[in-house]
Amino acid sequence: MKLKALLKTREFWALIIGLLMVVIAPFLPDLPGEELEALLPPLGAVIASYILGTAIDPMPLVDGLKQVFKSRKFWLAFAGLTALILRAFWPTFPLDEAQITAFILAISGAIVGVGIDDHNKAKFGSSP
Repeated sequence: MKLKALLKTREFWALIIGLLMVVIAPFLPDLPGEELEALLPPLGAVIASYILGTAIDPMPLVDGLKQVFKSRKFWLAFAGLTALILRAFWPTFPLDEAQITAFILAISGAIVGVGIDDHNKAKFGSSP
């Protein structure tokens, strides 16, 4: 795959954003080490499921961000990342670690499911 084509894929940018979050996280002074360690596996799950969901239904970035903001996979990933960020920086967040993990697993499954649904719609004209 040529570099120009790679730069137009959502999978590439999701990977870059995930890597940046992992690299930047240790430099955030308000985030204790234990909370950071608890945050990384769910973060990886959201990023991995987004990459998998977009790989199942590879739609290049033709319209740029307009297309991304219309994507159900993007908004599901955004909801998961928002929950993780709220939990990390808001100590009295009403959900505990187990509930956040369950939420992230549900979000991850939904992202992959939407990828399969989008693929079926593109290939067969409708979902089974």
